[in-house]
Amino acid sequence: MASAPPPMHFISSSKTLVKTLIAILHTRLQILALDIEEDRIYLLRLFNMLCLAIVALGMALLMLNTLLIVFFWEHHRLMTLSGLAIVYLCIGVYAWRRTIIRMRTKPKLFETSLSELVKDWQAIERPIEEDATA
Repeated sequence: MASAPPPMHFISSSKTLVKTLIAILHTRLQILALDIEEDRIYLLRLFNMLCLAIVALGMALLMLNTLLIVFFWEHHRLMTLSGLAIVYLCIGVYAWRRTIIRMRTKPKLFETSLSELVKDWQAIERPIEEDATA
């Protein structure tokens, strides 16, 4: 007994389903690529500003230290060096704490992509639940 060929509407429905799944996958990959690009730009800008700040502040501190040590060389050289060390320690602790806070508050990597995938999953499950209750 020969089996009958599948009806055309099944084949066209299958093609439509595959096209839809490919379109969803394509959209999600575009969002993922956008997330990666945004994170790369953020890190590059952060790195550039950090390098500029380190160079500029390093030069300024070097000149300020030289000025203060030369100015107080005769009478208060140890107090000047101690004061400068304490100031730099405070600045370092402040910078460290701000860096830790910034790292903790940064949004998760691929947050947008993951939220879109959750929405897709919920949209897929919703019709299944509705079919089960009907």
